[in-house]
Amino acid sequence: MRVGRLFFAIGMVGFGVLFFVNANAVLVLAPAWPTWIPGRSGAFAAGAILIAGGASIAFGLRARSVAILLGSIILAWDLFRDVDLIKIAATSLDITKALALGGGAFVIAGTFPRDKWESSGPFSPMMMRLEKLIPLGRFFLASQMIVAGIEHFIYAVYVFDMVPSWIPWHPFWTYFVGAALVAGGIGLMVRRTARLAAALLGAIIFIWVLVLHLPRAVAAQTSANEWTSVFQALAMSGIAFILAATLPREPEKTP
Repeated sequence: MRVGRLFFAIGMVGFGVLFFVNANAVLVLAPAWPTWIPGRSGAFAAGAILIAGGASIAFGLRARSVAILLGSIILAWDLFRDVDLIKIAATSLDITKALALGGGAFVIAGTFPRDKWESSGPFSPMMMRLEKLIPLGRFFLASQMIVAGIEHFIYAVYVFDMVPSWIPWHPFWTYFVGAALVAGGIGLMVRRTARLAAALLGAIIFIWVLVLHLPRAVAAQTSANEWTSVFQALAMSGIAFILAATLPREPEKTP
């Protein structure tokens, strides 16, 4: 669980830094700014929120309340940025990515005890309502896994080229991973298999960080898109590991 929190925190801080480095680079979380909001000013504000939220989670500083607020902000960004484009197939993955990251923040919130700011004060009723989203986090991640798996088949030719050259049988791994993601997403939704699905998804996504995303980002050096993929995959791996650690175990059947 601690590793999962750290992975998610690093992902959020990384996203925040990218907002400062290139205000238009992070397509996963950045909303399409209203015309009356200066683009870069909004990006800097969003970056600061992500960095502060990630640091709070990493160091456990009012982490539950901060994670709830961070998840709410990410889901709101997703609503304003993507819902009007939901009919466009190319945006479906961005929508579910943001859902998964926002829901993941709620999952992380559930691993911390309530603090005084959440349980008392003028904002406590709002916080108590928002925390009802905590159990939905795994379903948000599951939806992203299913959509990502399906898109491995739709955009297979593009995915072929993403598999590192030293790994043979690119078509096989593309389709195999696509099927595994769909199966993992479905497994997350089923209580009996949710823990196993979360553990396996966390492991495979983290392997991708090491084998695929990080080498591509290092090779590209300043490519914000490649570093976005690194932080995104790391954060989702962390969410999956936390689910594997916190979802209830199925009771053993007695003979």
